[in-house]
Amino acid sequence: MKKEFKINTNIKLKKSHVCGSQVWEIKKIGEDSKIKIYPYSNLSDYELQCVKCKRNIKMNYQEILIKIK
Repeated sequence: MKKEFKINTNIKLKKSHVCGSQVWEIKKIGEDSKIKIYPYSNLSDYELQCVKCKRNIKMNYQEILIKIK
């Protein structure tokens, strides 16, 4: 079953961030792609923001599935 992540959804990752938080908020889905891709495909990028320190990182769908708790 495929998981769907939506914007402004909080997800908890296995490994904690340097600031100590494990909770990340999804800010953007597939924004950097020049080709229009279905948002939940394996090729789309996600921008995550740490809830505690507001640092942004980018991950693709497969990386999120591996690192999610």
